[in-house]
Amino acid sequence: MGTLRFIFAFTVLISHGQPLFGLYFVGPVVAVQSFFIISGFYMSLVLNEKYEGTGSYKVFITNRFLRIFPPYWAICFLMFSVCVIFYFVFNEGLMLGLYVDFLEQLRGVPFLYMVFSNLFIFGQDVLMFMKIDPAGGLAFSSDFMKSSQADGLPPTFLFLLVPQAWSLSTELFFYLMAPFLVRRGAVQLLPVILLSLAVRFYLHGQGFTEDPWSYRFFPSELAFFLSGALSYKIYRGLKKSGLNQYLSAPVFFSMLLLTLFFQFLPQTGLAGLMVKEWVYYALLVLAIPTLFILTNRNRIDNYLGELAYPVYISHLFVFFATTYKLHEGEYAFELYLLSIALTMALSAGLIHFLIKPLERIRQGRFKALAAART
Repeated sequence: MGTLRFIFAFTVLISHGQPLFGLYFVGPVVAVQSFFIISGFYMSLVLNEKYEGTGSYKVFITNRFLRIFPPYWAICFLMFSVCVIFYFVFNEGLMLGLYVDFLEQLRGVPFLYMVFSNLFIFGQDVLMFMKIDPAGGLAFSSDFMKSSQADGLPPTFLFLLVPQAWSLSTELFFYLMAPFLVRRGAVQLLPVILLSLAVRFYLHGQGFTEDPWSYRFFPSELAFFLSGALSYKIYRGLKKSGLNQYLSAPVFFSMLLLTLFFQFLPQTGLAGLMVKEWVYYALLVLAIPTLFILTNRNRIDNYLGELAYPVYISHLFVFFATTYKLHEGEYAFELYLLSIALTMALSAGLIHFLIKPLERIRQGRFKALAAART
């Protein structure tokens, strides 16, 4: 399943750059929501099969934080360092210039909120539903891009060191809730999923169809996480049945081809919704159990899965550092390919020097929890 996770991360990467030889795969919205489905599956797996007993909630949450925060902080530090260099050496304002230019509007609580969300991720998704109020402070916005531009002010995401980390905020909220949700049966999960979908479709019917409502509003995104939890229920049944030996290869290659060439499927709308997107989500929920059984012990697939997170959080920093002011240059595409290569190199470095050492700590904490149960 790591192969799909890597493709989703790479999809987000090229959505912030340009299609690679005309390919953009499933697009950023489907990629992020597919991540949420897979996250729901994995959290269900570990919470039902690993983190049990007294103290398990604390170890689970802190282990997830150890997984998420240190690589994020590393990229924040690199991004902040580049901003400082551009600001003081090249006299380019960039993010520091934004804080200086709009300090009056952000003075007080808004400024502290910006700093807090940059440091601790929480609240970055909420920030996408806000705009800078010309009179000072932050105000609700139904379309954070257009409303900010209408006021002649920058959108709030430009104040974030790692703006794509808004989805991590959504994930973190789910992690806090997951131990109380994913251990429940399918009959109990289905009403919550349906309620979440009802919120989504109601908002869609009321005209809230644009970003950030399309994939950043947690109540309507909860359905994707819990669909992954349902996928775990399917996995448990499939593992016992023995049918997976007949399904593995067809399911793997079908999902791989569907993901790579999703853009070429016909765009059929139903009540303003793209049918192929929802079909893809449903197929992914059904395919995850087979994909996990097939690839769980595959080293190449696992490494691609490890690359997904650092690629996701580092690519905008690399783009920014390598191609700023050169997007329209003669060698823009060559620089773009170089940026992709540097993103992969930086991601591999994060895995080797930061993520793997931290993984040993995380596993040690889990083993201590397991030992305390015996």
